[in-house]
Amino acid sequence: MDFALFNPTFDFLAPTFRKLYLKSKKRYALKILNSINQKDVAALCKISEILRRTCLIKHKDAVTLSGADWAIFLNKHSHTKIEKSLLSLLVDAPYMPESKQITADDFDKIKNFALSFVEDNL
Repeated sequence: MDFALFNPTFDFLAPTFRKLYLKSKKRYALKILNSINQKDVAALCKISEILRRTCLIKHKDAVTLSGADWAIFLNKHSHTKIEKSLLSLLVDAPYMPESKQITADDFDKIKNFALSFVEDNL
């Protein structure tokens, strides 16, 4: 069986395939983020999960961060900055009771930050 793509003469294609791979990951993450419409704790948990999965691709060591370290990392690696209170809301979302109320304005700011983070890091 002949695998032409493994031929060294095709090594110049590797960067192109990598770029396409990352572009498809970005498109998928943005699609999921844009589909989140409910403004509750479960939605914040989903956003937090997408941010963690985004870091798996580019910043593997960041996945082990938690709490304030994770919040600092997120703000540091995004062109769009977010208030500390909103970052703590995002970071603490997996540990919040489902009944906690989140204002629509806060949720929209967090979602826009997540969209920006994915754009900047994939």
